[in-house]
Amino acid sequence: MRINRFWRQGLARTAFTLFAALAVLPVSAATGSAASAAAADFVECSQGSLSVRVDTATRAVTGTGSVSRCVAQVNFQLTSATITVSGTATQLAGLLVSTVTTETIRWNTGETTTLTVQRSYFGASGVSAVGVGKATGGVLYPADEFDNGNGTRRNNVGSVSLTNAVQLIMAAA
Repeated sequence: MRINRFWRQGLARTAFTLFAALAVLPVSAATGSAASAAAADFVECSQGSLSVRVDTATRAVTGTGSVSRCVAQVNFQLTSATITVSGTATQLAGLLVSTVTTETIRWNTGETTTLTVQRSYFGASGVSAVGVGKATGGVLYPADEFDNGNGTRRNNVGSVSLTNAVQLIMAAA
């Protein structure tokens, strides 16, 4: 477990460095006040959970989650959110489950962000999860998304259930 924690911390540091570099790049003029505010925003949610179910016959993915302890550089009012997930498993073999999903983040302010996310879970019963995505609309658009966390995998008849703690980071693209 200690290795996983340090691996996750290193991965998070790498993501912070990449997103910080993106934040200082020149951004073209955006249309609308929400988009221009998002152009300089960086949001980190340090606590949360995500639960998904993969139907092994159809490969359909559904799930929900929540994040809290969010800190934003521009939109200070964004402090927590709920997440809905739907999509498809692109790989479901051995220890690896990979998904491509459309996700909606509903912030505590009532605003939403829609995303397309590629996420991979690796492990037999204990899993490590990593997701990378792009905002497709809403508050914080355009933005890149990164999430990671450790959790559990349960193989059921006809489905796989994956639950993990999650740290979510969004940065202006």
